[in-house]
Amino acid sequence: MANVEDGKSVQAENVFLFVNARSGGRRGIKLLELPSPLEVEISPNRRVLLHVFDIAEGRKGEKPGFCQLKECCAYSVTRVAVAGGDGTILWAVEEARVTGIDVLRQVQFVIVPLGTGNDFSRFTGWGGSAPRMRRLLRNEFAGLAALVREWSSAKPLLHDIWNVDIQVDEGRGAIFINEAGKKSEQEAKHLQRCMHSYCSMGWDARAGMEQEKRRTNSRAGNLCNYGIQVCVKGLPCRRKVHIGDMVESLHHGISEEAQTVFRGYREQSRSMLPYCCCSHAEEESTDDQELDLTGETPSLVGNPEVLVVLNIPNCYAGLFRFWEGAHRLGVDAAINDRILDAKQDAGDGRLEVVTYDFLQAAQAYCGSALPPNMGASRVFSGAPLFLRFREDDEDDMDIHVQIDGEFYKLRNPEFLSIHRLFQIQVLHSTRSRAHLDNDSQETSDDSCDSANSGASEAEARTATRWSL
Repeated sequence: MANVEDGKSVQAENVFLFVNARSGGRRGIKLLELPSPLEVEISPNRRVLLHVFDIAEGRKGEKPGFCQLKECCAYSVTRVAVAGGDGTILWAVEEARVTGIDVLRQVQFVIVPLGTGNDFSRFTGWGGSAPRMRRLLRNEFAGLAALVREWSSAKPLLHDIWNVDIQVDEGRGAIFINEAGKKSEQEAKHLQRCMHSYCSMGWDARAGMEQEKRRTNSRAGNLCNYGIQVCVKGLPCRRKVHIGDMVESLHHGISEEAQTVFRGYREQSRSMLPYCCCSHAEEESTDDQELDLTGETPSLVGNPEVLVVLNIPNCYAGLFRFWEGAHRLGVDAAINDRILDAKQDAGDGRLEVVTYDFLQAAQAYCGSALPPNMGASRVFSGAPLFLRFREDDEDDMDIHVQIDGEFYKLRNPEFLSIHRLFQIQVLHSTRSRAHLDNDSQETSDDSCDSANSGASEAEARTATRWSL
């Protein structure tokens, strides 16, 4: 493999690699030392020019790598590789959009995992561990060339990108984030973030926020520390806020006027009740604090400690696949008639909602024989979603939330809403389960070189999914 002359570059396909040098203990720095463009022979009649850029270089909307990508997109659909963690893929998507690139029809994204959890990379079949730079770069970049060939034969599938809106109380509310390992308060009372994989609320996000304060350059060390925080925060002696105590209601729509998915608990002391207390709830409730047990309004089953909203099957560094194998309901009356038969698809415009409790998670994380769904319960499948938080006029309510691995502490939150913003095309490895599932459903296979054909294939696949 060697550098190419500019006169020959027009005859080759262009592939871009954007590197987040801060990810993975700064492993990505080695990729920035590559000669650019770099020629990779795919076959005797096909070759690729790999253009390597630092994703942080330049001002937003004027970054040299994305400006050059925009020029290439004018002639053909272009593959874009992103080396970094789960958050870096959204960084690249946003930079492409502000540069004027149509992220659905002009580019196809693929990730090189350099983060800690790498759930997005696991889902798309590219693995959960960072590649060894020495193997990629030795023997005139033979390992990198093999990876580029895989990208060139990978198949694009549609992937939904969601907008998460959070509002806290204007007077008593606050939003805390981690910056450089320290918790700081935002001035704004409103938080807006994109999401491609999943978000959650409960003790898992609280443990994650503690882990961020102790983040190191070692992926193994970060995973180990997160496991410790999971166990410490979930100890029986630790006070925990249960989902029914923090959530007033969840709705299928853009406001609380929409159809109710479930309502939270009415009793202020419900977090002190045992997990299987629902069958006795009517006896323990007072006249003016009755639970709705008529079946007209769905209620939570049990006393779950975590609520997860999923766009992809796997989460928590690939340890769990909640939706698969979850054969029980988390509400007493699901508004989805066929929720136990529903399949996940990251490009179908739907989100899957599940609940679970600490004991199941701790046992699974520590290596027990529990299945990867670890006893999770299905609550809902659909979108958009509107979640109203419970209010407390006397005491402050602190709730921890995570969105694609970014952690937040919300003081006196009012609501959280999620709706789909747009879609992108993502290249899936042949090892991707989504790729295999898609192949088994389609009767024909069109070329992955055309953005229009890639989008139409995924749209046709989405149409076969069940809907409300």
